[in-house]
Amino acid sequence: HQIAAEAARRARREAEDDGRFPDEVDTPTNVPARERFARYRGLKSFRTSPWDPKEQLPAEYARVYQLDDFRLLQRQVLDDEADAERVDDEGESAGSELVRAGELVELHLANVPAQVAARYQAMGGLALAAVLHEHENKMSVVHYTAKMHTGLADDVIIRSKLDCVVQCGFRRYVGCPTFSDHSSRSSKHKMDKFLHPGRVCAASVYAPAQFSPAPLTLFA
Repeated sequence: HQIAAEAARRARREAEDDGRFPDEVDTPTNVPARERFARYRGLKSFRTSPWDPKEQLPAEYARVYQLDDFRLLQRQVLDDEADAERVDDEGESAGSELVRAGELVELHLANVPAQVAARYQAMGGLALAAVLHEHENKMSVVHYTAKMHTGLADDVIIRSKLDCVVQCGFRRYVGCPTFSDHSSRSSKHKMDKFLHPGRVCAASVYAPAQFSPAPLTLFA
């Protein structure tokens, strides 16, 4: 208990220092600065200096999709679906393979493992079925806007890259979101070590793409 209490106090001090001095980093006394900051780079201007977004990316980026203009893509996909559902003059749907809103559908699941069926019955026999839009099955780097709930205690510390349960829309998964400054005035965004109370930040995580609106809840 003493070790846990000391770790909590140290995390609280780090969060307070990061909130008061977000642009400052302590220089360690036991490690040369050229080694501690070897991966850092100096910028003449954080807002206007050039930065290659594809430089030194993690290896996981090779396995995710890059969606250049997500808002435009969402609008195109939804427009195509609306055109496919539009009824022509003869009363027949232009996309007969689609299920329109209000239609009754009966689903049959085949080859369900016995343990999954038993767990399903134990939970009351209620299942959620959702239809994905085009591209929503592709893994990408997803960015959310997040803010700490006002009802949380003042001593709650949520660190960046902490394992969290992410509930976004109908999806729920475990992720390690990275927090950063939420600003549209620059093409570069400063990473935040902590989720600070009263401050809106951007939370980035590996996840399937999902069209908005999709309410987000993070459980740390």
